[in-house]
Amino acid sequence: MNSIQEAVLRGEIEEILREIEEPEIEDNILDLGLVQGVEISDEEVVIKLRRATCQCPEMAKIPIEIKQKVQPVIGDRKLDVIQTTEMLSQEHSGDGDWLGWR
Repeated sequence: MNSIQEAVLRGEIEEILREIEEPEIEDNILDLGLVQGVEISDEEVVIKLRRATCQCPEMAKIPIEIKQKVQPVIGDRKLDVIQTTEMLSQEHSGDGDWLGWR
């Protein structure tokens, strides 16, 4: 995959992540800063998520929704959605620019 193809795919994934809401806060997971990072290669896409709160039972639904919506866009690539133990902090919230979308 060349850099243009990766940029297009990254943009498509970003749009999808903006459509997915954190159920308790009712804002999208990208702008909230819950997406810790997205890694794209020819073989796989890895999306890392941090938690909004330590006791968020609804957070388990977010990876399922991500997989349902992102897999059709990435084709045959493997998709991993990883929930890290890192909690959302004030520095992570905002407009998503800290993600370093390349």
